Amino acid sequence: ILNLTEYNFDNLNKNTKNKIRKAEKKGLIIEKSNRNGLDILFEFIKKKKGVNEYYYKNYYNIFSKDNSCDIFLVKIDYEKYLLNSKKSYDEELIKNNELSEKLITSSNETIINKKMNSDKALLSYKNDIEIATLGLRNNKTTYLAGALTIKYKNRVNIVISGIDTKYKSYNANYFLHHELIKYYKKDYKFIDLNGLTGNFDDSNPYKGLNEFKIGFNPNIYEFIGEFDLIINPKVYKHLSKNGTLAEFFKK
Repeated sequence: ILNLTEYNFDNLNKNTKNKIRKAEKKGLIIEKSNRNGLDILFEFIKKKKGVNEYYYKNYYNIFSKDNSCDIFLVKIDYEKYLLNSKKSYDEELIKNNELSEKLITSSNETIINKKMNSDKALLSYKNDIEIATLGLRNNKTTYLAGALTIKYKNRVNIVISGIDTKYKSYNANYFLHHELIKYYKKDYKFIDLNGLTGNFDDSNPYKGLNEFKIGFNPNIYEFIGEFDLIINPKVYKHLSKNGTLAEFFKK
């Protein structure tokens, strides 16, 4: 849970700030959508839970009656993307030429490595320019991420959010959450970033999710979970071994 009155971009960890800045350079912008935006959002979240799109449409229909529900989508502004990419390319080209001149008189390993990294950066920016140019020429609309939020009193809850994994390198999720925080900061005191896992080991498959949310410096609260008291170990072991435990409790 993040205290919005204390949120400061400069206080975020280096990785989180870099990813937000990179997303901005890719021309990402956020828009507040209406009910029709649920169809776009659902494409980003449909694999997260075993529910269909009507689940979230009912959610929206109920909470939007008193304006307590919002839908946000992140898309690419290809004109902004193109301008940023050209600027980055031009700045990197100057550095690259300077490094080339230095290599004429010195074969220092540090300079060689910087030149190689600069070459890679130029190729990356050139690719960005080509993508942005094509998107702008075709008047393309590309949505990358979205979120559904609920507002109650002085608090906002991010019910669910998701991204298009094809554009994972665009860091849309970082951009989305940063923009949500900025949007709600003036009118609300807290925003709930939703859950993370209680396992902070490197082997945890959800380690990336934990690091993503912790990167915004929230306060983390651990709530007591559910506990099963096994009253018949023999039956429990049999059902668990056969994979029928859940079916048994449904009865």
